[in-house]
Amino acid sequence: MQYRGNVHIPYLSVFRIPPQTCDTTHSNSFLRSVRILHPHHPLFGQMVPLVKLWEHKKKRYYIIQLPDKSHTRIPLDWADEGKTPLPEVSSNQPVLNASSIKELIILIERLKVSNSIHG
Repeated sequence: MQYRGNVHIPYLSVFRIPPQTCDTTHSNSFLRSVRILHPHHPLFGQMVPLVKLWEHKKKRYYIIQLPDKSHTRIPLDWADEGKTPLPEVSSNQPVLNASSIKELIILIERLKVSNSIHG
């Protein structure tokens, strides 16, 4: 089922950010859980509840439920259905890539703005 409209977005990737509203498309998911594949994610290799699929600016994400029952979004390529062996993780793999650094910059800027408004 597809929805169009304003959606409350409480998180950016694995980092919590102040709530914001934006125009998005999202759908109810057909999967019940996904396995985290990103080697540097704290839940790597674990199955987590899938809340829904979410799309924003032509990028698709999983909205997952964390152990504390809060929700966060992760890119689709960070998880799978858990039906195949886990990929091997190289110790030479970088912790941050260009995309991760860009997300951190956005997060820091939003936190600065939020702090100046509320602080």
